[in-house]
Amino acid sequence: MSDERVLILNPRAGAVSGPEVAEAVAKAASERLALRVLVTEGPGDARRFGRTARRSGAREVLVGGGDGTVSEVAQGFWDETSLESPSGPPVPTLSILPLGTGNDLARSLGIPLDWEGALELAGGAGRVRRLDVLEVSLDGMSDLAVNAVVVGSGGRVGHVLDEKEKDRWGPLSYLRSAAEVVLHLEPVAVELRWDGGEAEALEALNVVAANGRYAARGVPIAPHADPGDGRMDLVLIRTARMTELLSMAPAILRGEDPDHEAYEHRTVETVGITAQGEPLPVSVDGESRVAREIEVALRASRLPVRVPASGAASR
Repeated sequence: MSDERVLILNPRAGAVSGPEVAEAVAKAASERLALRVLVTEGPGDARRFGRTARRSGAREVLVGGGDGTVSEVAQGFWDETSLESPSGPPVPTLSILPLGTGNDLARSLGIPLDWEGALELAGGAGRVRRLDVLEVSLDGMSDLAVNAVVVGSGGRVGHVLDEKEKDRWGPLSYLRSAAEVVLHLEPVAVELRWDGGEAEALEALNVVAANGRYAARGVPIAPHADPGDGRMDLVLIRTARMTELLSMAPAILRGEDPDHEAYEHRTVETVGITAQGEPLPVSVDGESRVAREIEVALRASRLPVRVPASGAASR
C-alpha cells in the first residue's frame, strides 16, 4: 500500500450550493493533506475513481459527498475482486466528508456533519473501524450499500425527490418529499424471507435492511443498528391505519422500537424480498431503484472507515 491519499469530490452533492463550496473543500483538504483531488462529473465516476484508488494502492480515500457517493466509491473498491475474496490490494481507509442531503451513515458513525469538522478526522485523528457492508442484488444486477436498503413507501422518497428538488430545497427536500409520500401511502405486496427461512406473503409499507441506524436524513429507522456488529437489522412496518402509524412515530423518532403489532425488528444475515405485483420502489443508500427481486446479504468487517475516537452517533 502506498502513502497516497485521494479526495473524491461530488460537486453536485445535496449540501453543495455552488462551485465555491466544492472549491473550498478541495482547497482546505489539499492544504491540510498531501492528496490528489478527483471531481465527479456524472454517474459512475465515483465508482471508477474508487476502483482506481484501490488498484493503485492508495492508503486513504476521502469522499466528499452523500451516502450514495460513499457507497459508489465503496463499490468501486470491489470491482476487481469479490467481497468474498481477500485477494488484491488492501482496501483503502475511507474518510467521509458529509456533503449530501441525508448523510445518514455519518450520523450513525458520529462523524461531524460539517465538512470542516469531518476533515479534522482525516489523515490520522480518531480511529479506524471496519464496517460491514450490504451486498445487494436487484433483479440479478449487483449493487452495494453501506447504510441501508429501503423497500416500499420509504423507497419512494427518492423517486419523488429528483435533482431539481434537491437543488431547490436543499436539506429540507427530504422532509418535503417524505410528507408527500406519507399523504399517499401505498402498501406493497411482497414475499419476505430471511436467513434461509420460508417465505411469508404480506403487505407492508416499509421493509428496511439496515446496516446504519438512520435513513431519510436522520430518522432512526433502525434504532439499534450498529454498522460494525456483523448483523443486519431487518425492520418491517406492516400495513396499518394512519392513526396507528402516527402513534408509532414518537417512539421511532426517539430511537425506540414501537410496541405495535405492525412493527417488527430482528437481526439477520440475509434478506430476500419478492414483488407480488408491480415492481417495487427501492432506495439503496438514498439512490432510487426499481426491482421485482431483491436480495441483501451482510458481509462483515469489509470496509475500514475513519471515525471519532468516541464513536458516538450524531443527531
